[in-house]
Amino acid sequence: MIPARTLFAIPGLPLAYDLAAWPFVTMAKLEIATGLQTLPTGSRILDVGVGTGVVARYLAKRFSESAMTGVDISSQMLARAKALDGGIEYIEGDARQLPVDGPYDAVVATYLLRHVPPEDAPQVFGELARVLAPGGRLVLVDLQLPRPGPRQLLGVWSLYSPEELVELAQASSLSYQKSQYFPLSILMVFQKRA
Repeated sequence: MIPARTLFAIPGLPLAYDLAAWPFVTMAKLEIATGLQTLPTGSRILDVGVGTGVVARYLAKRFSESAMTGVDISSQMLARAKALDGGIEYIEGDARQLPVDGPYDAVVATYLLRHVPPEDAPQVFGELARVLAPGGRLVLVDLQLPRPGPRQLLGVWSLYSPEELVELAQASSLSYQKSQYFPLSILMVFQKRA
């Protein structure tokens, strides 16, 4: 599997990523907003794997009274996100050891897990839970292909079943709330136990 840091260091990738991911991310942002619709005013939201900031900018507008922070491993992706701004704090960092402290009322991870090798998934879930406030929500969107299917796609992306995601979340003190399928993707909402 190609490490995300290496993959996203390819020159010109941020713009190409935005263009290729546009249909998926457009659907995902609407679903994510639904998963966060009951957030109180003034909430803190963290987008892990923020990429070029497409989802973070949408959420910053949709929840304008909330504080939005984005973390990504790629300096190139963050440079594009910062150029497009949106009043968001962007921080370079690895999901296996997030460079932020909580608590956040909501953590969003859009198409992050496909870049996480299975051996690192428990650590990533542990970090997502660590920065989440008790009672806070984790909203995940990632690739979901019909099962049975490959564990990896194109040697680049890891694929997790919904059952695996629930197990990883539960091992990190997160309770499953709901899921929703949309083309080639799944949205899952978890809540941190109080």
